[in-house]
Amino acid sequence: MERDINLAKNILNFFVQSPKPFGTIHEVKHALPGSPASDTIRYHLRLLADAGFIEGEESKLRVTWQGHEYLRTPVGKGRR
Repeated sequence: MERDINLAKNILNFFVQSPKPFGTIHEVKHALPGSPASDTIRYHLRLLADAGFIEGEESKLRVTWQGHEYLRTPVGKGRR
C-alpha cells in the first residue's frame, strides 16, 4: 500500500483539532473527507505510530508531542 501524506496529515489534524485528548479509529474514519477504507486508515495510523506522531490502541489514540511539532513545520503545514 502506498503512503498518502495528505491522509496522514488529515489524521494528525483530526487529533490536534479534537476537543478530546483521545480518539478512536471509528471517529477518525468518520471525520476524514471521502471516508477512506478502515484498512487504509489502520495502515496510516501504524505509519504515524512508527514515526512517533501518535500512540495508543485503536480505541484510545492520541497525538504525541512529536506529532504536534511535525504539524508546526513547513512540511507539516503543507509548505515546502
